[in-house]
Formats: sequence, C-alpha cells, structure tokens
Amino acid sequence: METKEITTTGGHKAVIKSFITARDMRVLKDMYLAVAKFDTKSSEVFDVDIEKASEIEDKTLELVIVSLNGETEGLIEKLLDLPAKDYGEIFEEVQGVAGFDKKKEN
Repeated sequence: METKEITTTGGHKAVIKSFITARDMRVLKDMYLAVAKFDTKSSEVFDVDIEKASEIEDKTLELVIVSLNGETEGLIEKLLDLPAKDYGEIFEEVQGVAGFDKKKEN
C-alpha cells in the first residue's frame, strides 16, 4: 500500500493512502447516490440528508487514513477531536485522494 505523510499546521501527522481502489470508490459512490436527490433535468444535487453526509465523510476518512499521530485505532473520533483547521487540512488531502477534490474540477 502506497502512503504519504502529511503534517498539519498544528503539528498533527496523518498517514494517508496515495490512492483508493475502484472497489472503495464504488462504496463511496453508492453511499452518495443512496442519499442524494438529483434534478433530472440539470443533473444537479439539490438535497442531501445531513446525517447521511456525515456517514459518507466518515467512510471516506476510514478508507483513506492509515494513522493519525502514530495511532491506528479510533481514527474518526481522534480526527473529530482535532482543531477544525487541522481536521480541514487533513480532509482536504483525503478528498483529493478519494477523487472529490474540488480544485481539480476547476
């Protein structure tokens, strides 16, 4: 498994996968499509269940993050206990790995 280490502004170290598998991507897409409501004419998402969106975010983190500050257990809770800025920096990297990087779309 290819990984890379990132260090947040606050000094937290996260080891994340360099890529996700097609199987992992399918899991995320299926979860998203199960909760999103689309406008059939424009294909735009207009409603997402917030509780389910958090589940998708957690699953994305689970599939990409290998460790946080050397720990490998209870990662979601540890991530949620980080300062928001550090969490945001890590999640931005995770989104890039998972293919949800908004910067790449522009």
